[in-house]
Amino acid sequence: MIYNFQRGTDGAGAGGPVVFDSAGNLYGTTPDGGAHALGTVYQLKPGQNGQWTEKVIHSFTGGNDGGIGSLGPLLIDSAGNIYGVTEVGGANAAGTVYKLTPTSNGGWKGTTLYTFKGQPDAGSPLRGD
Repeated sequence: MIYNFQRGTDGAGAGGPVVFDSAGNLYGTTPDGGAHALGTVYQLKPGQNGQWTEKVIHSFTGGNDGGIGSLGPLLIDSAGNIYGVTEVGGANAAGTVYKLTPTSNGGWKGTTLYTFKGQPDAGSPLRGD
């Protein structure tokens, strides 16, 4: 075990796949917990003596950014942008496709790339793989 979620603002229910970036950091989602209790995207950063530090890089609000981080894997591109899907939220309450972009000050900027409509394009994606 490298991190034990506390079921609060750090997220809860992690169980989906994690991905590494080029610096060795791990990224994943939780379907529950976070600042709005609607899931998170988190980073686990390796440190000395095998210790890992967890940082929530996005807490879903259930609004236009979506809610309930999917249990599917995240994708990371060569620029370090993270892509994923949510199960609920967005303009049609049917989930979103989102992008998180690292900022120069160490934060992350979230962008909703697509809002699922339900029928005919489906909705509430449980997994992105």
